[in-house]
Amino acid sequence: MSVFPAQLHIGDGFTDDESEWEVISLHMTFKQGHEVRARVQRPGEPASAREAYWPADERVAIRPQPKESHGGSERSGRIISGG
Repeated sequence: MSVFPAQLHIGDGFTDDESEWEVISLHMTFKQGHEVRARVQRPGEPASAREAYWPADERVAIRPQPKESHGGSERSGRIISGG
């Protein structure tokens, strides 16, 4: 699955040239929304935490975290009914 960096969720995993990583913070945008940053770490290695950044318009290939670990919400969005 690939998503835009602004769609990353805590717990999503990805691989780069170095290793496997997982997102450990909410993303933030910089440079007038053209860059997205988030804290990442190697799974199970808190000492490896660092900031990762991506161009906002390029997709990131991820492995979503299991549904049960983030409350079962779907990436496709939620339907909210008005009362």
